Amino acid sequence: MKKTAKFLIHSIIAVTAAVNLFTFTGCSTESPKAKIGDVGSASGNTGKKNEVEYAGIGQYIEKGNWKISLLDAKTYTSIPTDNEFLKQESSPGKEYLILFFEAENISDENDYFNYLYFRAYADDTSVDIATLMGDVNGFGSVSGDAAAGKKVKGYAAWEVDTGWNNFEVSYNDSFGSDKTTACFKVSSGDIK
Repeated sequence: MKKTAKFLIHSIIAVTAAVNLFTFTGCSTESPKAKIGDVGSASGNTGKKNEVEYAGIGQYIEKGNWKISLLDAKTYTSIPTDNEFLKQESSPGKEYLILFFEAENISDENDYFNYLYFRAYADDTSVDIATLMGDVNGFGSVSGDAAAGKKVKGYAAWEVDTGWNNFEVSYNDSFGSDKTTACFKVSSGDIK
């Protein structure tokens, strides 16, 4: 019951913030640089602040309370499922772009990772996050409570035009400030 209430509160906050367009933050060079490294490396690249604004597949961004890793990206016109009632097809001329994330709470307090805090652009055009029914490749949506030092793993999905080239996504868990912003970029050529 507490998780549902907390999720509902976080969702309401996210929707309210969406109405106030002036509070959106994206990936800009004005904010302090995040630490970017390769997933699976002991200490990232060198531990220095990276001059690159974006990380890609197989990399992580560490900033604020979170170390967010982009594990993989896949596209689907139909979401594979064992349950026929949960089968979802993309709209004509569109496909689902699914990004698989791992978010580690690197703070010393419990925190909530909310997939509604993602902001995305496909070829420089804003794209809303898609809500899918069921799991994708055994993963649920990347959202949930994480105790200090623990991880949340899952996917976030967007319905994009087929033929897209570049996709940018940022995560900001504190609307109106620069508390945590993680920026990732995927090109259609990166997807296997």
